[in-house]
Amino acid sequence: MKWVLVWLVAMTLIAFKVNAQEGYNYLDIAGGYLVKDTYGIELSLEFGKRYHNQLELLFDYAHNTHSERNNYMLGLAYKPLITRKRNTVLNLRVSAALGTNEYDFIAGISTGLELNFAFSNGWIFFLRPKGDLVLWDKDHWRIGMLAGVKFPIN
Repeated sequence: MKWVLVWLVAMTLIAFKVNAQEGYNYLDIAGGYLVKDTYGIELSLEFGKRYHNQLELLFDYAHNTHSERNNYMLGLAYKPLITRKRNTVLNLRVSAALGTNEYDFIAGISTGLELNFAFSNGWIFFLRPKGDLVLWDKDHWRIGMLAGVKFPIN
């Protein structure tokens, strides 16, 4: 009888812990290398919506080591779900951002995929291929790979 009670309590706790990443808000930190000797860092707040879709407010920093240019951009991204299986989620990521390159106004649009791996403590590791088109900047294309971690904030 004790084993049945322990088993039921354990299954109940596991069932409440496993919520398939829906409805959570995250603080994202990502960094990586982009083509043409550029390093990129993104900080963002991600808001979980229905059906595992997400909305993201982002700050994007890019530093080109060759031309010593810095880009600062603020933007918004929408990430609809493509597929989900166990602890893995694949999203399409579409974003737009506005900012400066220390000299001029710049604007950027981006599309790509985001692959998320969820851990039992709520943290998420993700890989994000970056494909940005930046208007009114010397380097129009930012292509590369970012890796990062999402921390739950609720």
